[in-house]
Amino acid sequence: MSTSPNAHPESAPPLVLSGDWVVVVPVKDTRHGKSRLARAVGSDRAALSGAIAHDTLAATVEAVGARQVVLVTGDEVLAPTWAAKGVTLVGDPGTGLNDAVASGMRQAGRGAPVAVLLGDLPALDAVSLRTALERAAAVAESFVPDA
Repeated sequence: MSTSPNAHPESAPPLVLSGDWVVVVPVKDTRHGKSRLARAVGSDRAALSGAIAHDTLAATVEAVGARQVVLVTGDEVLAPTWAAKGVTLVGDPGTGLNDAVASGMRQAGRGAPVAVLLGDLPALDAVSLRTALERAAAVAESFVPDA
């Protein structure tokens, strides 16, 4: 054991596991979501939007646990469904995505690292999300494109 103050000049950042994160997921009311697909899907638009949000939320809950997820929505179907699963619910202020994210961030607090994940990632899986969160822990801020 070295007592030299320079024995380990570069220390690694503290290990942050995926379950340590709080993930804020803003989801637009499914009746208004996926507006660019309205022509293609017609009356199935709300169902499609809801299914996409469900898949995103399911993967997120699997990755970090329900207590670590903050759902920001005004959707009358999604809200009670996911609140019953233990997800923290925040009402959508109705003034756009930035304000929805800010509301979720306030609920998340300051104790844990916070990620914001848009609610329209139907191909998201828990393993990929866990990996992204664990890698993001090494930096102060980051983003990942969904393409």
